[in-house]
Amino acid sequence: MFRILKDYIYSFIGLVGSITTLVLFFGEFYPTLSADGRLAVIFIATLFSWFFLENLYLKIKWGRERRYAQTVNILADGFSEIHKLYRSKSDVRETIHACSLLCDNLAEAFTVITGTKCNASIKVLSKGEDEAGSLKAKAITFARNRNRERNPKPNKVKHWIDKNTDFNEILENIDSPSGGHFFANSLVFRYGYLNTSFSVYSELPDDKNPILRYWRWPLPYKSTIVVPICPSSEPNSMNLAGFLCVDSLNMFAFKKDYDVSLIRGVADGLFNIISDVHGSQDEIQGPEVSQA
Repeated sequence: MFRILKDYIYSFIGLVGSITTLVLFFGEFYPTLSADGRLAVIFIATLFSWFFLENLYLKIKWGRERRYAQTVNILADGFSEIHKLYRSKSDVRETIHACSLLCDNLAEAFTVITGTKCNASIKVLSKGEDEAGSLKAKAITFARNRNRERNPKPNKVKHWIDKNTDFNEILENIDSPSGGHFFANSLVFRYGYLNTSFSVYSELPDDKNPILRYWRWPLPYKSTIVVPICPSSEPNSMNLAGFLCVDSLNMFAFKKDYDVSLIRGVADGLFNIISDVHGSQDEIQGPEVSQA
């Protein structure tokens, strides 16, 4: 993050210095030049401004793309433990460990890409009885990166699918050609957003004032991407095994055109492992749920 900030600071200083130089030159020396000299100066200044702005544009445009390349080894290392599970018999505990390592690497990769603190978690789809005794779908945290912020208090919150906007939207749209996903770069201002983790941190006040809403936002993330864990070639509700979530502390951290596809690829690689877990759900003892 500091490296990215440093690049922008250098670009800003260069821009300010260039503008200051041009202003001083045109104010002090330009009036003393001949007509031909003024024309030459204008031509050179125009070319300089064009190349400088083009360079600044390309730095902004391609700087993020360059960071994607830096994450290839990080993600490859994250999948190394997953690949080991394919080659040997393993129990649920070993699967949780491997998936936690993958979440570590995925969180690190997106921290590099976005320049913001990111977290990752894997949820498995399960069922449970609500207070009325009805059988409902819910999400259980199976694994997450290990250096994330801990819960402010112990909890046994049940994360029902229909009480979480992100999971529910995916389930409702997973049979569509795109397979469904949830992308939100400004959760703070997404009115009507439901999340059972509000009860873990603090209930969001029903406040329409955007400034107060921003300052009172209780969740430890303001941007999130959630994708279904299912085969990318056959996204449907019948083979939905769970959800892969990546979130950021900052707003507008993600790029939809790139980041959704990247996370989908990771989710596709997780499908077989998470599907195997469904056969032994009574053994699942995932980490304490920190978010839905």
